[in-house]
Amino acid sequence: MSKARGDGNDDKLPPDIHPETLSRLPPIRPEELSEAGRRAYERITDPNSRLRARTDGPSVIWLRVPELSEHAREINWHLRHRTNLSPREREILILSTAREMNAHFEWFAHEKLARAAGVEDAVLEIIRGRLPLEGIAEPDALLISLVRQLLGEGAISSDRYGRALAAHGEETLVQIVLVVANYAMTAILLHA
Repeated sequence: MSKARGDGNDDKLPPDIHPETLSRLPPIRPEELSEAGRRAYERITDPNSRLRARTDGPSVIWLRVPELSEHAREINWHLRHRTNLSPREREILILSTAREMNAHFEWFAHEKLARAAGVEDAVLEIIRGRLPLEGIAEPDALLISLVRQLLGEGAISSDRYGRALAAHGEETLVQIVLVVANYAMTAILLHA
């Protein structure tokens, strides 16, 4: 995995990446934010908020557009907590997306969650190394191949779509694509 747009050969960040935010944007200073920005900041830093988030990574970017920040956090929260996907399936999708997008921040943020959700080391290594999908359960292979094809080729083939539809049903398949799209968008934000 690359290191926040680095070449992956060492642990050093590129010179234009702030170590505090892991992006090109400097840390947020609440006193410098607009009123809407301060409200958004308070919402993600409130320990009692279900939208609580770190103030680095994608949050530091979204806070620059406070009118969208809360909406983005709501979508992310919904996709992580209110879909038909199991935590294990969701984390396989997120890590597969992170890998295909070379999104080190997202990989780091979700690898422990994937392990806690029961994703085996063998599956993690297949995702991390973009290895062939032989030897893993078909449901896992289908999820990983959906992500690889969608992000690598820009579309899902008719055959793979049909297999995913039969395995998951229409609503869950749409949720799968939305999880991939959400984390691909996050990767793009972090790579910009």
